[in-house]
Amino acid sequence: MVCRDRKMLKSITLAALLLILLSCQTSPKNIGEVLETGFLPLDNDAVIYIYADVQNALPIMEIFSIIPMNDKQFVKILDKTQSAVIAVFQPNAVKNLQLAAWGKFPSTGAKMAMGSNKNWKKMRTTEGDIYWHSAADKLSVALDSRQANVLSINANAAADAPTEPFFKAPGINVPIGFDTKGAAVACWLAEPGAYINNKINEMGLPLEIPAEQLFISLYPAAGQKYRMNIALILPSASQARGIASMLNIARGFYKPDESNSMSSFLDILLSNHSVAEGSSINISVNNMEVNEIALLFKLFSL
Repeated sequence: MVCRDRKMLKSITLAALLLILLSCQTSPKNIGEVLETGFLPLDNDAVIYIYADVQNALPIMEIFSIIPMNDKQFVKILDKTQSAVIAVFQPNAVKNLQLAAWGKFPSTGAKMAMGSNKNWKKMRTTEGDIYWHSAADKLSVALDSRQANVLSINANAAADAPTEPFFKAPGINVPIGFDTKGAAVACWLAEPGAYINNKINEMGLPLEIPAEQLFISLYPAAGQKYRMNIALILPSASQARGIASMLNIARGFYKPDESNSMSSFLDILLSNHSVAEGSSINISVNNMEVNEIALLFKLFSL
């Protein structure tokens, strides 16, 4: 009887170890593995979703006023981050920003630092996951040696606003065609058609672009500059060809603000040549300065 119990205990132990090992193997270790799942570990109610190759993207990330670059713990996390994905929410939403990062983090030291700082409080979710929250900074952080999760909430959020930095499963679906290869920053808009047509209507133009997706990618170039690619995904190739032709014809009559070539989204569309490739309209802008990129993202209310 004892022998049988020992065998049963050994079998249960081996099964438990196998489950742990399988769990470790299937847990994404980097952004490449995450993208292969088809989902990002971010909530699905954001306005824009951003991928960042952090060391190449730091000059760009510093221009996002919504990112708490003045918080020491946040900056320490970024310093050790290889890649990150970011969700940015509506300006009046409770959540400002949600971030999932991958790298090599000194998690023990960071937890000790937060534990000894009166501004940070150790918290626990109903599922038992531990994170740290600073009510003063409206910031929550959870991290281990290879992954960090961060949530920044609105300064005007109520005292009982949600503070957990973890995403709601299954996360946000990665749209088909979203490509991060070689990019310092790549992003997509949650509702591109409504955004683009609102901007066009503001200019009083009788034009509507039925964009199903809007992808923006920034690639490092010489002299600390960047090359930007914009891809507008339309329902069909014929629509892409027709609208690209219309944009290129309008470009010949359009006079942008010479002091600022990107003072509106329309300037971006009409100051650069549009190329139809399948159901996509592609626009490239070379040698962009960081301040020009700042203006671009300001157009998206970031």
